[in-house]
Amino acid sequence: MQIDKLDRNMAVNTEAKDSQILWHDITQQTDPCYSPDQNPISLHGFAFYTADRRFCRLPQSAEPLLMQQRPQLTSLMRHTAGGMIRFRTDSLKIHIQAELQSPAYMSHMTPAGQCGFDCYLRAPGQHEWFLAGITKFPIHDKEYNCCVFSQPEKRLWEVMIYFPLYIGVDEVKVGLDNDAVIERCDRFSRKGSIGFYGTSITQGGCASRPGMAYPAILGRMLDCEVYNFGFSGNGMADPCLAPVIASISGLRLLIVDVEDNAGPNGVLEQNLPVFLDAVRNVSADLHVLVMSGVRPCRENWDNAYAEKKRFWHEFQRNEVLRRREQGDNRISFFDGLQDAGDDTIDGIHLTDLGFQKVAEALYPAIQKTLAGF
Repeated sequence: MQIDKLDRNMAVNTEAKDSQILWHDITQQTDPCYSPDQNPISLHGFAFYTADRRFCRLPQSAEPLLMQQRPQLTSLMRHTAGGMIRFRTDSLKIHIQAELQSPAYMSHMTPAGQCGFDCYLRAPGQHEWFLAGITKFPIHDKEYNCCVFSQPEKRLWEVMIYFPLYIGVDEVKVGLDNDAVIERCDRFSRKGSIGFYGTSITQGGCASRPGMAYPAILGRMLDCEVYNFGFSGNGMADPCLAPVIASISGLRLLIVDVEDNAGPNGVLEQNLPVFLDAVRNVSADLHVLVMSGVRPCRENWDNAYAEKKRFWHEFQRNEVLRRREQGDNRISFFDGLQDAGDDTIDGIHLTDLGFQKVAEALYPAIQKTLAGF
């Protein structure tokens, strides 16, 4: 059965072949050699792009050390979770043309979340963003050309387009009407940025689309730039990453959510204190929020695992308290022991509802932290 023959809303949207479309190469548009007027599309979420000129979450200079200490990150760093582009346009249509490093390969995450882009809009001067569309492409393709937004008449919008969560991107272009207005809108209402370091849940597994990962949701709620350093299966509080992340210019808050990888792998007690020391060696002012993991379904039938979760929770809380007693008032603890329950796709990784709940729970804590300095 071909469902797209029965329901047109299920069809792929690869229709960007109009000769009236003007394509904007993001690599060229974000060239620092050009002025903002020449660069109407701004790139965010890639802290090291200016130096390396690639869509990558860690710097090229870190690769030799990573190959020695955690080689898995040399692949995961190329996943573009947290990346996004912003601009303002009145184009009747918005298209995305992308070249990925591989096609979709996951059995329990949507191709749209793993390999797709999603597009958000808001009216100029407003705060709230709303979803406009996603790239719906043939699931076995690693190159696609999709329309993500169409409007019946010209109206000016602020546009935000998120990169894929679980794949590398070699090339991306934005297609607009050749007579459309295109302007820069890279300013956030909140100064500085927030970094999220953690596990597959931090990276966005298994959101249905990129904008539903909890760091992305919080970025819209807070109206600030965010960096996603979630590394699937490898959020181990590796000390070698601390100076890389903590040295990012303008970073105001780092959220550390490593329990669900570092705990089961037996490195939480060893790595977390050293990781936090390394952060402080780079920045005495950066606020750090240590977040314990959510409660998975497994705790309902595995008492031994539930006991381990309680131990990891208390270890992190006590580590933060110890540091505060020693005079570090820029570190705090967030109790993540909320019941994920049915809000997962596989008993571990969150659904969109689960991500929304995490974001809503974290929002007041982040607001309070940022208001304190």
